Amino acid sequence: MILGILSLSDRIGYIESCTTLQIEDEFHFVLQCPKYVQLKKKYLNAYYYKSPSTFKLFQLLGSRHIPTLVGLGKYIQHAVMLRNNELSS
Repeated sequence: MILGILSLSDRIGYIESCTTLQIEDEFHFVLQCPKYVQLKKKYLNAYYYKSPSTFKLFQLLGSRHIPTLVGLGKYIQHAVMLRNNELSS
């Protein structure tokens, strides 16, 4: 697991809250899931989430640009909070 934010039991199968019916992994969670589009627009450069690819995910995760990493951290923090709130209700 790249980010270590989703437990294995959460990652197996489809995420009920996502309309794309894709398995939720780090790539889907960070760059693809339409559920977090507003957070992506707020915290990530559009280059990463428009026409996403695993190459772009690795570029994002390996960035040394501090504002990019701060944005990614804020995105993950807020997206995980939204995800957990929805799963617990």
